[in-house]
Amino acid sequence: MSKNQLLSERHYDIHVFCCINERESGHPRDSCSARGAGELQAYMKVRGKVLKLGKRVRINKTAVSTAVSWDRPW
Repeated sequence: MSKNQLLSERHYDIHVFCCINERESGHPRDSCSARGAGELQAYMKVRGKVLKLGKRVRINKTAVSTAVSWDRPW
């Protein structure tokens, strides 16, 4: 098996990052976890299995998502 074949077998086509950070109650920026992000990530993971996405898509947890921040001006 070639090196390219080995690499393609180990990598996913798409990574989905779900921010599940937790901040203390009352923090001005709130937290993704308080908004149900953990449940959403779990649902997406199960749904991916139902759809038999296999190694095409990986649903990842992350503590901080600076790529998507709704309260931050760009």
